[in-house]
Amino acid sequence: MADEDTNGASSAPENEPKTDSSATETPPLTGAAPPPVPPPAVPAATRKQLRRLMIGAGVVVVIIIIAVAASSGGKKNGLSPASSSNPSSEDTSAPSSTVPSEHVGGTLSWTSNGSALADITLTKVEDPAQPGDSYTTPDPGKRFVAAAFTIKDTSTSQSITNEDANNDATLVGSDNQTYSADFDNMADCTNFSNGDIQLGPGETATGCVAFQIPDAVTVAKVRWAPSNGMGTNFGEWEVP
Repeated sequence: MADEDTNGASSAPENEPKTDSSATETPPLTGAAPPPVPPPAVPAATRKQLRRLMIGAGVVVVIIIIAVAASSGGKKNGLSPASSSNPSSEDTSAPSSTVPSEHVGGTLSWTSNGSALADITLTKVEDPAQPGDSYTTPDPGKRFVAAAFTIKDTSTSQSITNEDANNDATLVGSDNQTYSADFDNMADCTNFSNGDIQLGPGETATGCVAFQIPDAVTVAKVRWAPSNGMGTNFGEWEVP
């Protein structure tokens, strides 16, 4: 008869596999990933800086358009002295190589599609010009100059729309540099309607275009290139 355990129980098998508790343990958390670092903020450009950048890009486009227009011919869209003969009877097969010129107070006629559209008069050049408010100041070493214009629609049926004096007018200094508009209102006259000119037949608008030029530079000429600078030629006024 087999021997029984003295305690009244049979012993457990010695070769029973043991469960490894470590195999089912959840690995410890190492923490959530840090949130992505946002890129550094770019300082916002001022309104004036943005407009100057736009003007710079616009000048390149204008040069290309003028070159294409000059090579392709077509009806003249530009300026001529107001005392010249009827623009519609002139040879408009190509833009004139001579720049129409007047002095301050003189008038240039704007021709569009072979017909007179408007008279543009440079009534005065205010130098230096005073800004329209105490918050507007010229850059160090520079001053404001304002060119005052009177524009009259001389056509019988054609309106002037989407014309911007700030694109049309430029100033040439004694240093032979060309200066673009500064987009500010001066104390004596406003910048049209932020440069915008909208006229019907027989209507007239007056306004100023402001510039900043170095203190050591004098004003030599004021120029006007119609159709937002896209006319096939421009006119100018000698100063004084």
